[in-house]
Amino acid sequence: MITAIGLGTDPTIRHFVAQCRANGAEVELVDLHDLALAEWMFPLPGQDAIWRDGETERHLPASGRYYVRPIDLSSVVESRRDGLSWQSMVQALNAWLESIREAIVINRPGHFQDNGSKPLHEALLARSGFLVPPSLTSSDAATLSAFARAPSIVKTISGARADCWGVTPDDFTTFRPESGPVHLQRRVEGADVRAHVVGDSVLALRIDSEATDYRIDGEATYAPVTLPDALIERMTRTARDMGLIFSGWDFKVDRDGQYWLLEANPMPGYNSYDKRLDGSITAALVALLTGVRR
Repeated sequence: MITAIGLGTDPTIRHFVAQCRANGAEVELVDLHDLALAEWMFPLPGQDAIWRDGETERHLPASGRYYVRPIDLSSVVESRRDGLSWQSMVQALNAWLESIREAIVINRPGHFQDNGSKPLHEALLARSGFLVPPSLTSSDAATLSAFARAPSIVKTISGARADCWGVTPDDFTTFRPESGPVHLQRRVEGADVRAHVVGDSVLALRIDSEATDYRIDGEATYAPVTLPDALIERMTRTARDMGLIFSGWDFKVDRDGQYWLLEANPMPGYNSYDKRLDGSITAALVALLTGVRR
């Protein structure tokens, strides 16, 4: 039995559960919203967890198989009591998931979480041997304007989901330091590649788009692509070093065929890519969780 833990309204969790069931894999969904408001107990170290949904007692086995998207909504729920329930529940759940060493967990919460700081994340990816576009983080208008004289994009400095767009020096004419910091990155012209690492497997799509951010381009085209062996080896090794079984990698491929790494996402929303790959990403996840080769 596979247990999916996440928000029942999350499109990625919903897709994972639906794909498992469509392919005959047994899967149970544990909705974090229900769990936060229930009576729960996560014994440490490594014992079965228990939570009560009304009069029903449910168990999460310490030797289970888990696909997890542990989202903490304590900052946005309305009531103080619910907020405290969310925060304490997610903290307890994460500690428990780390302690159940006989289980398979995709992904354990204790993985290296540098993705929440783009400057740090990019520096560490470059240290791992990837080509990473030059970047700048600053609150100084003149410095930002000077960097933007060459083709550049602006992207979120944190791990929050946000669209990217191009910038020019004029964009910082009225910029005030208290509006910063801003994270700029040199723009790489070429196709996008989105790759998903599942264990030692890499499943990738090439995306051709005229937009700065292909995710908001309804005319973008997608096609499966096989990455160079050396790049696959570096990705899988780096993912292991990060403590990630499953990750999403964003590249730009320049006109010389060089792969520039933009980001490695530790909790990828992969459902739209999976649909374009005929469910092969979910199939790889299920195979890893169940130990059954595809």
